[in-house]
Amino acid sequence: TLINQVPPILLATLLNLMLSVPFGSAFFPMSSSFACPPPPPLIGVRLFLLSTILGQTILGTSLGGSAFDESAGMMMVENTPFMHSIAMTVTQSIVEDTPEAKTGTCPDEVFPTILMSFSLTTIITAVSFFLLGHFNLGNVVYFFPKHVLCGCISGIGVFVVTTGLEVSKGVGK
Repeated sequence: TLINQVPPILLATLLNLMLSVPFGSAFFPMSSSFACPPPPPLIGVRLFLLSTILGQTILGTSLGGSAFDESAGMMMVENTPFMHSIAMTVTQSIVEDTPEAKTGTCPDEVFPTILMSFSLTTIITAVSFFLLGHFNLGNVVYFFPKHVLCGCISGIGVFVVTTGLEVSKGVGK
């Protein structure tokens, strides 16, 4: 019944709101050696929440569906280091290749290019996971040695802690 679904919905909403602020704020570098200032932290929070809404819509409806009865879609916090790296790489490559960088101004195409890069990597990841599920290839994960996976997860943890300190202090590296 609808009454039984209220507690999990409230819990998922609270969890998403608690995760969206710290991890959404870490999408973009707080500072860099480039001329480009970071976008407002709320943009990262909005991206986090938009990803969660889209994931839940696809999992919970007939658009994609899920084999699980009570599936919950949300932004994976493990993606934050990759989003951060994409933003740094795009900013660096555009700033280095434009004459505006020599004048100390940020080129206008930096932020739209970052958003397009986020979109393309998200689409590629979604298609990859869909194909893995469609062809029952989920066991391919077991080909990676356990210590490699633990190292990756530990590296993400270190990134999350250092970036969390950076964002909470409001200063760059």
